[in-house]
Amino acid sequence: MMNLKHVRTFAVIAQHGSVAKAADELRITQPALSRQMKALQEELGLRLFDLVGRRLLLTAEGKEFLQHCHGLLGYAGAVFENARSLGQGKTGILRVGGAPQTIARFFPSFLQSYQKQAPDIRVRLVEARAADQLAMVERGDLHFAITITLGQELRFARQPLPPVPLLALFSKRYHLDRRGIVDVRSLDGVPLLLLEPGFATRATFDAACRLAHIRPNVVFESAAPHTLADLAEAHQGVAVVPGTFTSARARLRACPLVALNCPMQLNLAVLWDSKRPLPRSAERFPEAFAKHVEKLVGSRSRASAKS
Repeated sequence: MMNLKHVRTFAVIAQHGSVAKAADELRITQPALSRQMKALQEELGLRLFDLVGRRLLLTAEGKEFLQHCHGLLGYAGAVFENARSLGQGKTGILRVGGAPQTIARFFPSFLQSYQKQAPDIRVRLVEARAADQLAMVERGDLHFAITITLGQELRFARQPLPPVPLLALFSKRYHLDRRGIVDVRSLDGVPLLLLEPGFATRATFDAACRLAHIRPNVVFESAAPHTLADLAEAHQGVAVVPGTFTSARARLRACPLVALNCPMQLNLAVLWDSKRPLPRSAERFPEAFAKHVEKLVGSRSRASAKS
């Protein structure tokens, strides 16, 4: 039967491409590590590495086996973590990913209330793009991702969140808004300030441009919405940001975007791996977070209606 320790050793060697570096990380001797790899390859009947110069490079079979190993190690880690947090499920660490603006908008107030409900549970936040978050969930590096699904709905379980509109930020130089909204077709040829590819906002905006048959004139890309807003305020273009971004810039208009007469929005959700067991300490997180977001978004909508 395959030894889990050998699987982890293989994954670390594949990461570093070096027996010496892997031995240092795992704190075992190089001969012992080499014996583990020899035993694993003999058991599998596969050659997992080729020696190229001084580096160990994965064979085609090794690359395929590594994908299965990440899933196996993630699953094993979740099982052990679940076992450690048995009892009443009142202790544990939750690893949650989100885009920077999502974390800034929702988590400061959520963490205060959640820590009162579950004082022994610690939430560790990780800033990451949508695609990176989903990959981290698949590897077991995150329990939850707060993002859109990017067409991978079947792989993940989900707790829907209230939709977030996409906003166009622009100075008085650009006369774009009609009845308080901006149609994506009016941005054809306009210099655009966009989030980098990989962010949910960018994926949604690019898809809308394809449907509207326009080619966006991208003059600058950034991972920081504040940078885009600063450039928009300096008349350098129109910034496209998610509605989770808040900025009190008097010289900028912020209008919701529409495409084909439909509001452009991010259909966010709390996502987790449906094939990996969650620790008991994590089971209540999706519903608790969804209720908190609903409360915040509802409060903001009522305030907008009164103004």
